Amino acid sequence: MAIINDSNRTAITNLVVELRENGEKWDVEGGIRDQVEAKFPVYKSKSAIPLRKLYHAAVADKFDPTKAAGRKQLVKLRDSGAGWAQLSVRTGKSEGELKKLYTEAGGQFPVNGRLYVATDGTVNHVAEATATIHKARLASGETTEDTPVEPTATVEGTKPAPKRRRRRQAAA
Repeated sequence: MAIINDSNRTAITNLVVELRENGEKWDVEGGIRDQVEAKFPVYKSKSAIPLRKLYHAAVADKFDPTKAAGRKQLVKLRDSGAGWAQLSVRTGKSEGELKKLYTEAGGQFPVNGRLYVATDGTVNHVAEATATIHKARLASGETTEDTPVEPTATVEGTKPAPKRRRRRQAAA
């Protein structure tokens, strides 16, 4: 568990920004996460996500998504692959509020699911593929509480999610 409090937040943030600006990688052996953990023994995490949030908060330009210009920027950033957590840090709004504002502003992608940015800059959304898998499960008679009845909207550039393995039935 990562323990970041007011007494060490500034020091950890400054170290993360310095390391990232020097080209360090997040999760590789000896990378940012390992160096922060070595310098701050109270920081224990298998993930670099808390450190990324600190980094984005420190270097990001803040904007107000409730204003017209801010809504345009929200749509532009999300449609180019920015994550909800990163946008939340930049705006001070919750992810739920941002999703509502994004939809109202005419964003290109459904708010649920993930956006993946390919090395060529292409942005792909995976919610449709996931919904298609759930629809196929419903058709086969399999039901789960989280299975949506209808798939989400189709977005050009959507790539199918990997097929999920079926669970084995317990012996009677």
